[in-house]
Amino acid sequence: MNFPEIVKELNKRIRESDSILNNLQPERASKRGLKRVSSKFFNDREDLLNLGYTFHYGGGAEFQFNLGEERGPDEKSIFRFGLAFNFQASQSVPDPIGVQQLQIQRFNQLLSEYPSDLSEHEFWVWSGSSSRTESSKVGRIFRYHQVLVDNTVRIMPGKTVLLCRAKRFK
Repeated sequence: MNFPEIVKELNKRIRESDSILNNLQPERASKRGLKRVSSKFFNDREDLLNLGYTFHYGGGAEFQFNLGEERGPDEKSIFRFGLAFNFQASQSVPDPIGVQQLQIQRFNQLLSEYPSDLSEHEFWVWSGSSSRTESSKVGRIFRYHQVLVDNTVRIMPGKTVLLCRAKRFK
C-alpha cells in the first residue's frame, strides 16, 4: 500500500467506524457554526499526498492530526503519524501562533510535567526550507518548548513504522 492508498483507507475506516474521529468533524462544524462538514477526515488533495504528508480537514488553527511518508536514515520508507502544530500563516489563519497560544501553553506544560509520557515519541521539526522534515527525539524539543517557534513552521510529535509494516494495514 502506498501513502495515498493508506490515507484513502484511513478515511474510509474512520467514516465507517464509531471512533471518536468519526464525530470530530461534525462536532468542529457545530462549535464553529459551519454549514458544511467534510465527509473525509484526512485531506486527500493530490498535491499534498504527492509531497508525502496530509492532515485532518480544518486543522490550520488547532493541534492537527498529521500523517506523512518519510525516508529514514537508512533511506527506507517510514510512515509517520501523530499530531502537529502548524505555524504557517494562511489567509484563513493569519496569526496561527496567537490562535494556538492556549494549546501551545498546555502542550509545554505536558512536556515539562510528564516528559516520560512522550519518551517513546519522536518529534519532527519542519522549517519550510525543504521537502524533508528533520527528525529529532523528544529531548531536543525542550530547546523549542518555551517559545516553540523560532523559524519553525511545524512541530510534529508522533511515532513511525517502516512502510513495509504499514502495508499490513488491510
